[in-house]
Amino acid sequence: MNHKGHILYLYETATGLGHQRRASGIVNQLFEDGFEVTVASGSFVKPEEYFHSGINLIRLPTNRKNVGGKFHYYDEHNNLVLDEKFDLNSWKAQRKKAIEDIASHKKIDALIPEWWPFKRINEFSGVVQQIEESQERHFGQKPLIFSSIRDVLSRIDLDEPDNDNAQARRAVEILNNRVTAVLVHGDPHLVTFPETFALADDIKIPLFYTGYVVRDADQPAGSDGRSKKVIISSGSGDLGHHVLNAAHSARGRTDIALHNWTYVLGPRIGESRDKLHCLKEVFTPPANGIYQVPQDECIEDTSDLPQWFRHAAFSISNAGYNTTMEVLSSGVPAVLTAKTKRDGDFDKEQWSRLLRLQSRGMATIAHPDETRNPKVFAQIINRAFQAGSPAVTLDFGGAREASRIIDEFLRTHRRAGSVIWMPAHTAHGDASVTDHMVAAIPAAEQEQRLAL
Repeated sequence: MNHKGHILYLYETATGLGHQRRASGIVNQLFEDGFEVTVASGSFVKPEEYFHSGINLIRLPTNRKNVGGKFHYYDEHNNLVLDEKFDLNSWKAQRKKAIEDIASHKKIDALIPEWWPFKRINEFSGVVQQIEESQERHFGQKPLIFSSIRDVLSRIDLDEPDNDNAQARRAVEILNNRVTAVLVHGDPHLVTFPETFALADDIKIPLFYTGYVVRDADQPAGSDGRSKKVIISSGSGDLGHHVLNAAHSARGRTDIALHNWTYVLGPRIGESRDKLHCLKEVFTPPANGIYQVPQDECIEDTSDLPQWFRHAAFSISNAGYNTTMEVLSSGVPAVLTAKTKRDGDFDKEQWSRLLRLQSRGMATIAHPDETRNPKVFAQIINRAFQAGSPAVTLDFGGAREASRIIDEFLRTHRRAGSVIWMPAHTAHGDASVTDHMVAAIPAAEQEQRLAL
């Protein structure tokens, strides 16, 4: 029986699965800590493998992805499908309708719209307003709102934040008038929030660094508990053939060529499957110079990837937020690289984080251009394997800390009623929420804040 309150978490994925992996880590922790949890999304991928069975799931109208000015969506087989008749306004109305039942009939103590209001304006703004209005009408009280974001907010170079624009200013306005606190799922010893959001000083509500969210963040197995297995992973699989093929091409030149190699394709490998050399050669007699043992395999996806890392001898991976932190927390020797995009460029958000990790001595990284040269890539792999597990000092307790902060806000809110918060964008997770409370908000001002 859950006693701490009811939390509604909203998230969407684009091409990757990072948002779902991070969402599941947070909400599973909330559930284990005694909250009743509902998750609403239009982009669930194998939710039964990620979310605790006791968590309520609400399917919203399928999320849309804008590709070249046209809207696409992932079908039940994770194929990207063009929707030529898509109407944005109708879709927004359908999403509001899908959430109306729970918004009207179930008290929601806290609402966590992931990335909103920094991003996900189309996806969540109408839904958030629907929830606020319905909760006020039926229960006489609006839920506390927590903005949940990753460490690198924008896909920009860390040294050149440039988001002082209308969207950023609008986000700040919404934060200061409707949101309780911002939860940054990162460690300020690696990346600070103001580095990737230029208007950070304008935010007048508390901002907490929770630490990185890592599912199953247990202790690594250590060298004695590792198998002779190499894990090559491509995240969701979108354009994943680049890293999978690069690793396969470099294999014969590496010191770990005779280990067992497992290629994790990702559920959204899609059309990239036809470009996979490793898929063809693992299940057929090897060509000259290609080392193969019976245990080699290609698998579609595994939600247990963090555990695989903990017992592997080595990892080669695209460096999305979740994969990077799962690799680092596992202690597995590894090479990380940024995802290659459709236009041939690479993911700047991923590369910015990797450069910072390399500068701190926490990771061996390979530029996407280096992965295209088998000899160079093999040298990087060998160097990382010989160096062993890096000394990583990051905080990986993001899910537990997020749950603690939300719990403290809710308990304080119940004791004090509606509250107003002082500026605290440099606050750390060990700060008490009561340090930021100053006075109750008059009813008239609450109405004015809701109107924004």
